[in-house]
This record gives sequence, structure tokens and C-alpha cells, in this order.
Amino acid sequence: SKFTLYRDRKSAADSADPVRVSYQVSFPGPLHGLAIGTPVELRGIPIGRVSALRLEYDRASEDIRVPATIEISPHRIAIPGETPIPRDDAKAATEATNRLFERLIAKGLRARLAPDNLLIGSRIVDLEFIENPTPAQLGQTQPYPEFPTAPGSGLSEIARSASAFLDQLAALPLGELIGAMREMVQHADAVVASPELKRSVKQLDRTLA
Repeated sequence: SKFTLYRDRKSAADSADPVRVSYQVSFPGPLHGLAIGTPVELRGIPIGRVSALRLEYDRASEDIRVPATIEISPHRIAIPGETPIPRDDAKAATEATNRLFERLIAKGLRARLAPDNLLIGSRIVDLEFIENPTPAQLGQTQPYPEFPTAPGSGLSEIARSASAFLDQLAALPLGELIGAMREMVQHADAVVASPELKRSVKQLDRTLA
């Protein structure tokens, strides 16, 4: 028997994908935590990875775009009841994968950035169905079709929420609240230690008996 040895576990796993279909995605905002090799997941299952990142200057809008190229392994998506995606014909496999994603995009499938590891700030490209999405379709762009995106639930949103919470916390009159709590505790201590309460407890004990 003949066995092929690979550089690492990832290379060995990737070798099982006979065809990879590429798409282009352009996410709004900064792309901190996105890198070549970032996983692409569908419903939490890895089906591809980010294969390229580049900076582009858009003359029309005079803006800098950062389109990312993602590679999808279509054979990781089972399609019961339909003709399997070809494994030995890259062109036919690409066309079949495009038709599949066109149907899914029409049902609300979008690409968005999601946090992967909050400690180190890494992200994933999450393919997820969005409720009440704006109509979109697979863009016929070069060199690869454009996959529609949606605002992510990523680090920027978490950072904004944390910042808003800290702003609210800073606006609270903490000094006054702590002073009032201290006075309340001192008053409670005085009541508990008062002779009147001790006599009342003794009288209540005799009454209950």
C-alpha cells in the first residue's frame, strides 16, 4: 500500500477536499483579527478558510476597501436527493456550488464576521441565515463572485456595548451611593445592638412560649 505523508494535520485534512471554490467578500469597517487561514463556518461547521486579504483603492468613492478571498469546500455540504457535486471536474463543481449558494443567498444566507477568541481578538467568517435580510444575490465580479455580507456580531459590537456600560457606570453617583449604604449599615448595626430590641426579643420569646 502507498500512503501520502503531509506536513501537518491541517494539510492532511485539506487533502480530502478535491475542489475548492473561491468567493470574494467585502466586510464593512476594520478587519482586526481576520487573517489568512481564518476559518469559514456554516452553522458552526468549518467548510473553508480565508485564502487572501488585500487593500484596494476605490477611485469612485475615494475609499480603501479590504476584500477578502474565501475558499469553500463544497463537498463538506451534503445535498440529499440531488446530483452530487462533481469531484473530478473543477469547472462543473464551481458552477454547481454557485447554484447552491444562489439558492441559499435568496433564503437569507450572508457572510459576517463573528468573534472566535475574545482573549486574543481572533475572528471567524460566519455564514449564517439572517432574518428579514435585504435582497441580495451572488455578485458576478472578477476574479471571483462577490458573496453578500451582513453586519457582524463581532468585537466592535462587543467593544461598543462595553464602552456604553462603562459610560453609564461612570455617570452613576457612586460616592453618594456608597455613603448612603454606609449610613444604612451603621443604622442597622445600631438597631441590632440596641437594648430595646433585645428586650423585645425576650418578651416575644416569653409570649411564644
